[in-house]
Amino acid sequence: MRKALKLIYISSLFFLASFAYGQKTSVENLNQYHLENGLTLFTLENHNVPLVYIDFAFKSGSSAQEAETSGFFQLYEYLTLFGNPLCPDYNSIQEYLENLGATSLSTDIKSDYVYYNLTVPSYESERALAFLKATVLHPSITEEKVDLVKNLYIQNIKEYTSQQSTIYKSYQASKLFPSAPYKTDEVGSIQAIEEANLDLLLDFQSKNFIPSKAALFIGGDIDSKEIYQLVKRIFSGWEDGDAKKDSDKIQQNPSPLGKTEKAVYPFAEASRQIAQIKIQFRGPDTDFNLNDTYAADYLCFLMRDPDGPFKKALVSNKKLGIPDISYISGNYTTKRSDGLIEFTAYVSAPENLLPQRADLLLNYIQNDVMPAIANTADLYKKNSVKEIAQNLKDTDLLLAETPESFLSNLRFWWASTGSDYYFSYNKKMASVKQEDMKNFIEKYISGKNALVSIIVNPEVYQKHKTEYLAAGYEEISESNGLWQNKAAYKPDADKIASMKGKGKKGKIYTPSKAVKKEFTSKESSDIKKYTLKNGIPVYVKNEEAAAVDSIYIASKVGISNLTDETSGLTSALFTLMGRSSKNYSKKERQKLSYKYMAPIKYRSENEGAALYVTVLDSYWKNILPLLTDSFINPAFTDDAYDSMIKEYTIALESWENTPDNKLNIRAYKEIYKDHPYLPLNTPSPLSICNITKENLQALHKKVLN
Repeated sequence: MRKALKLIYISSLFFLASFAYGQKTSVENLNQYHLENGLTLFTLENHNVPLVYIDFAFKSGSSAQEAETSGFFQLYEYLTLFGNPLCPDYNSIQEYLENLGATSLSTDIKSDYVYYNLTVPSYESERALAFLKATVLHPSITEEKVDLVKNLYIQNIKEYTSQQSTIYKSYQASKLFPSAPYKTDEVGSIQAIEEANLDLLLDFQSKNFIPSKAALFIGGDIDSKEIYQLVKRIFSGWEDGDAKKDSDKIQQNPSPLGKTEKAVYPFAEASRQIAQIKIQFRGPDTDFNLNDTYAADYLCFLMRDPDGPFKKALVSNKKLGIPDISYISGNYTTKRSDGLIEFTAYVSAPENLLPQRADLLLNYIQNDVMPAIANTADLYKKNSVKEIAQNLKDTDLLLAETPESFLSNLRFWWASTGSDYYFSYNKKMASVKQEDMKNFIEKYISGKNALVSIIVNPEVYQKHKTEYLAAGYEEISESNGLWQNKAAYKPDADKIASMKGKGKKGKIYTPSKAVKKEFTSKESSDIKKYTLKNGIPVYVKNEEAAAVDSIYIASKVGISNLTDETSGLTSALFTLMGRSSKNYSKKERQKLSYKYMAPIKYRSENEGAALYVTVLDSYWKNILPLLTDSFINPAFTDDAYDSMIKEYTIALESWENTPDNKLNIRAYKEIYKDHPYLPLNTPSPLSICNITKENLQALHKKVLN
């Protein structure tokens, strides 16, 4: 008996030690802790710079809203910025952040989560954590503040719901999530905000801002064990209270459409030269169909491949009128309860049988493209799986470059699927089989009802309106688009009356004064200069710990070298340089950029411009020849030039349809009249005619000088 008791005692000690020091994960230097109150803590040690990134997140977001609380997350966020026990008002919050050395407090509300984060010097970790707790859990909310903020927020909602993009998004939500479209929209409704008061917001807080739904993501120049003890001390006493576990796990209708529905939206900013066709199916929800998400993501990889079956098939079907593979996308976004599978195509000549082409696109995807993907065995053989596995590994390396990029990505997966899913994701993706894809396409796409919507220029639409009506397309407008205006989604008075929950937030934590630690920055001598035989200087900064390289090829020819009549000439040249070169075909460029996840980009500033690429260290030698050829030998072919000018023309046409843009450019020109910075970074209606091949070639000669 004594031996058994001794074993139990030793096991208990081992358990407590594991609990105290956390659980090491499969990611190097990443630890995961589960506190007694339900709070999860992730720590990532990275001592490259003396900073710490702290992210306070909750598995809430718009998917946790009801008709009675629609928009409450945004309203609550605004109220948290009006003061707390450590900082009594907005100005003192800003002063506190400044004293912390934080540039700002970042907050946002997504479908599946809400977060507050900041980056501070590592010696300010305690004060930063105390501030986040006070801000989120102890905001100084009074009835007067609620009335003030909600009236301001109602004006924001009015502005938001007057925008055409909101009407379009709201229409889609009403059709695809008819039981609760408010769960897809973080902005909410005026009716719900009008009912908001102090008691309702405290009830809302007690259900959503609780430890079992929360996680802290802390990374940088830290000691994980010390951070764990600090978090335990600061967040002690915080409990779930009366909140019910998993109360927000409500599945939206997985088959919301009784038939395929079709809609058209005359959009003021749409170009006369191109239209958008979007096809949407209900997809997997991670709270209910988690295992289906692996096949969904595998399909996304296949659809992103520039040389893959999806893009090649759609572009090769000339009846659709899709100009290029860059005008097509297929996507599934991982969501807990509002998963969607979307196919988007931008087509030319919108005046030419557009309703019929949209119908053709749906039929072609459902009956030809998707079955071909499901039945092509080579797509699931070792080489294909290996390529996707390498892509996933490379993505992890890119995201691990900074604690912020890594932890913000981990936050998304923690909120949408759970951290276990994240840690096993690559292995699961490598095990996707052809049979899994067949089942997925059969379950979610083949023969399933879809929402087909077209965005088209209003003038083009009016000329062909009868064609759309004859083809069964409903015109989207404010009256039928906004779910916020429909009686079915108004708050229920009885439910509002029953909201009286209270949470246990613990005591206010008053941090001790931070002891500043001096940090000696590395001298600029770390940057080495070399000179090529032709006199061009090369600057190299070597960072041993970095897995990602940035390579820039720069010129002193910038925007200030231009005039009002040649605005955008520099950016046009560098755009063309990034897309074409004499020794690489368009297809070769697309393949290399996709394979190494290294698209060539450009920066155009007042005093210079650069072509650059960000690439994993193991691939820089593979991508450098392409970058160099792009800079030295851009191909001024008719195809590359015409494609770029068409994009600029479409953008300008959309731009001119927006009164705000016209007002802004008028103000800009008045302010910078006769100033070197008058020229713009992009072509203007005045300068587009001067973005000629001859002018681009002449500017390129200056760049090479």
